[in-house]
This record gives sequence, structure tokens and C-alpha cells, in this order.
Amino acid sequence: MALRNSEYKRFPWKEAQALKEEWPEIWKKGGNILGNTQYNRLKPIASRPSSVARTRTEEKAIRLREAWAARHLKDFRLAGVVAQIKWLVVGSRGLSHMRAVISEEKQRLRNKKSFELKSDEQRMAYWKGWIERKVEPIEQGFYRVAMRYLQGAKARYLRRLDGIISAAKNATVDETRAVDWVALLAKDTEARILRDTLGKYWFDSWILTGNDTIEDIYQLLGKDRPPDVRFGDRPIAERSIGALVRQIDETTRKNIKKIVKQGIDEGKSNREIALDLESEAAFRPSRARLIAQTEATSSINRATNQAYVRVQEEEGIKILKQWIASGDDNVRELHKVLGNDATKGIIPADSDFSISGYVGPAPAAFSNAPEMNINCRCTIAPIIIDE
Repeated sequence: MALRNSEYKRFPWKEAQALKEEWPEIWKKGGNILGNTQYNRLKPIASRPSSVARTRTEEKAIRLREAWAARHLKDFRLAGVVAQIKWLVVGSRGLSHMRAVISEEKQRLRNKKSFELKSDEQRMAYWKGWIERKVEPIEQGFYRVAMRYLQGAKARYLRRLDGIISAAKNATVDETRAVDWVALLAKDTEARILRDTLGKYWFDSWILTGNDTIEDIYQLLGKDRPPDVRFGDRPIAERSIGALVRQIDETTRKNIKKIVKQGIDEGKSNREIALDLESEAAFRPSRARLIAQTEATSSINRATNQAYVRVQEEEGIKILKQWIASGDDNVRELHKVLGNDATKGIIPADSDFSISGYVGPAPAAFSNAPEMNINCRCTIAPIIIDE
């Protein structure tokens, strides 16, 4: 029994093999119930000059092909064409039609994947556009809010300072132990104000970026955004805002305690301690800039990642995210590795980047790792695969 005696024309097996190896996403589009098994049995037969079956299993495969081709010869859409290729059958519309269908699907996938930024020039251009269009406006707003908070916090600490230090100096116990740290640091009050100022701006930036990103993804898909596709899973934002509040408040309280303890130990007057506090780096514009740069990147990238996941779930498609390392001289070495390593730097939208023990969903979003997040200027870009 030989394939050359078949009633149905044979699809070139080498062409089928190239499709399987080079375009697995197309190969999976049809004939997945029995087609893969049949292909593995028919390919060795087709590759022989004689196309003669050598085993009973191969003879059975040829007979099954004849019966299958009789039922599916007129299939002409993508799934049917892929199945015909696996069965090494040329459909009723001919080899040219089959090749045209496959070529059209390849082009569609190229267009879907074309957003992958492969060259240094592409990544740099994307990063610069991201900085100008998204980061700079939000960062400027963060800076203004951070400066208002820090100036207000400094005034509040100074108001609380004088009476508390005077009481401590008049105490009979060690002066630093006598300081009413709870009253001076007012942790709950400062945390609430931080939430109402920087926390609110972080949330507003997150919502704005998330909705803009969803619009961008639907444009890439060539679709209108459905009105019921909304962005804003508040618990996700609240976790990030909580971490922001804790980090800023803890750093400030630590610095205040250090100034007060040192001033008392050195016998400084209340006025001298107040002057030290006024000049403390924790209240300077440089810290406001640091907060603004870090949290702008964090809110934008977290929102962008969450938008990818939202559209992926809604549309039933696969979205990958590509790490885009910052294009300046301050990029961290590990961030540069993520930007250049397709294995580590291109992952599913709902997965975390992982490198050297650090794990996080996006740049400036690594868990408990300020050394990976502070002043980060990296971002992510989508790679859309419509399966």
C-alpha cells in the first residue's frame, strides 16, 4: 500500500513540517484530535521516494487518510486547511488556496506580534515616548503633591516638638526615654494625611493610566472598547498605596527620632533642635523628587500591567509583556539584563518578572525591594497573541 496510489492529492510534507516547526501557533489551529497522530504516521511514508507503507500501522494510516479526505476535502477555512495539512491532503480548492490561507494567517500573526521591540533603536524610541507622554506629566503632579505634604509635615512636627522636648528635659528619667514619641511622631495622623494626599494622587494616576492602556490595547486589536470593560480593582491599588504610606512615614519618623535623640544627647536647646529638623533632608525638594520619580513609575507600570490582564481576560487572548529598560545611564544592571533577555524579559501579562531572587509584576513593583524600585525609569510594552 502506497500514498502514491491515493485518490487524493498530497500536500508537500516538507512544507507541512516547516509550518509545524516555524509556526506552532498556526499548527494548533486545526486537526488536533487525530491530525497530530496521523501526521506523525504519514510523514515518514511521504518522505520515502516510494511512499510505500512498511508496517500495519502505516497501512492503517493510509486507509484512514482516504476516509478522512472524502469527508473533509471541501474544508477551506483556516482550521480545516490546517487539518488537511496534517493529513497531507490537498483540499478541493487546490494547493494555492491552502497556501494563501496560511500566508494570510502568518501575516495576521506578524501584525499582532509586531509590537515586540527587538532592536535597541525600537526600545529606545518606545521608552522616550513613554517618558514624554506618560511619566513626565504624572511625575510633575506627584512632585507638587509630595512637596505640599513634606512642607506640611515639617510644620506639624515643629509645632509638636517644643512642648514635648521641654517636658522630656524636665523629667527625672533619661531625657530621650522621657520623650513622648507617640505624640511627637503622630503616626496615625501622618499616615492619614499621606493617604489623603499622595495616596489619592497615586490612585488617580493609576486609574487614568489603566483606562488609557485599555484603550491602547483595543486599538491594537482593531476593536472598539466594550463599555462594560472597566479598569480599577481597588484592593490591588490599596496594597500599593499602603506600602507607599508605610515607606514614606517610616523613613520620616526614623529621621526625626535620630535628630531629636542626637540633639538631646548633645545638650542642644529646643531652638537648635528645631533648626536641625527644619534643615532635615527628609523635607527637602530632593526627597519630593525621589518620591515623585519612584511612585510615578510604580503607579503607571502597575496600572499598565493590570490593564493587560484585564483585556486578556475579557477577550480570551494572550498578552505578553516586554521589559523595556530605561534609556539613561542610571539603569540598574539587573534591569538592563531583563531588557535584553527575551527569556526573562518577555513573559505572560499575569506572571511576575524574576531575577536574582527579586520578583514583581512590573518595573518599580518588586516586593519589599526598594533597591530595585527607587528611581526606576523602566517600563513594559505589550505583545498581543490572538489565539
